Amino acid sequence: RCYGLNRATGTPEWVCRVGFDIPWPPTQIETDGANRLIVPWSADGKMRVSVTAVDSPAPLWTLHLTGGSTLANRPAAVGSDLYVALEEGELWQLNLADGRCRAVLQFPEPLAGPVLFDPAGRTAVCTGRDLAVYLLDLAETVSVRSVALRPQSTSDEAHFSVWVQPFLLHFKNEAEGDCRV
Repeated sequence: RCYGLNRATGTPEWVCRVGFDIPWPPTQIETDGANRLIVPWSADGKMRVSVTAVDSPAPLWTLHLTGGSTLANRPAAVGSDLYVALEEGELWQLNLADGRCRAVLQFPEPLAGPVLFDPAGRTAVCTGRDLAVYLLDLAETVSVRSVALRPQSTSDEAHFSVWVQPFLLHFKNEAEGDCRV
């Protein structure tokens, strides 16, 4: 359960069920001057993502993920959109106000880690399980700008990226112990 506690008294003002196995707590965002919570939760073995007002547990809208879909990382709000990445290789772009789907980007492989958004909110990057690195344009509908690295050897241990403006640094950890940037 997720409890909304009164800041002054600590007493619960609202409670919502989020499930036992969810990987991230709710995230507070501000959109159009209103405070909202992005709440990933599960029920009946299926993941969901809801957007609620901070002062009420009633969802403004909910995305019901299909089958055994798994979140690749915490849903992220960028501008007026909510991005929901699935490990199965999909990135959903939803209208933050009403949950309407703007686009679904299908990658040719499952995702290996989180989608990372640049601080300006115009570009994102994600890594596929075959270790291709996808640069994304965040526009009216999300699209792949380029594939920076083609599929690599599976002896690579891990890949991750970080934005250090004006650069995107991509780290590649190899089984032999080398880390390449």
